[in-house]
Amino acid sequence: MKKIKFIALIIIIFTSCIHDNNYYKVKGRILNSCDGIPFANQEIALKQSSSLSGRGGVLNTTSTDANGYFTFTYNSSDCIDGENMEINCSGPIIEYIPTKQNIEIGTIISNPICKIIYRVKINNPYTFNDTLVCHDIAHPSIEGIRVAGPFRDTAFGLFNAYSTSTVNYKTKNESTIEGRWFVKNGTFYTSLKFVTIQVQNCNTVPDTLTMVID
Repeated sequence: MKKIKFIALIIIIFTSCIHDNNYYKVKGRILNSCDGIPFANQEIALKQSSSLSGRGGVLNTTSTDANGYFTFTYNSSDCIDGENMEINCSGPIIEYIPTKQNIEIGTIISNPICKIIYRVKINNPYTFNDTLVCHDIAHPSIEGIRVAGPFRDTAFGLFNAYSTSTVNYKTKNESTIEGRWFVKNGTFYTSLKFVTIQVQNCNTVPDTLTMVID
């Protein structure tokens, strides 16, 4: 009888260990922006895309505390194999978090502001009939600065810019800043062109984004 009880105890302990090994934690802190104000008392979700197998989707939810700290615990058996995770709050905050390991993300700045010197380098000056249209660097989908031709090398000034991409786990301390431009001549438009740079979040020394106009 004692032998049977001993074997049963071993099975329970072994099963419990296997079960515990399926669980992992993701920890970190979220700040609203470079001002250091915490993303406080907000419900957030750890998730993957959903699948027909029933795996993925929302793996767990939690709330940040008054200082923006959070901890998720999730079961790896609920995950889609080979797919990274994201933290979401009415949209992704950080993406490409690896699965099946304990993760200490550190501090995430959800809306970092970067100081950027916005300038153009002119290889083709075009003519008096042309207009260079540069999109707003803070809001790249919006047309901003217009320059009459012929063009010349110009620094438009110092701007506060936001990242055009969601925070990536591997490069969480960097922002992607994008410049867009096209040339207009009457009703004729050149194709929209892009240039991107990676800069340190909340940089105190401005970085330069140069658009080369050919």
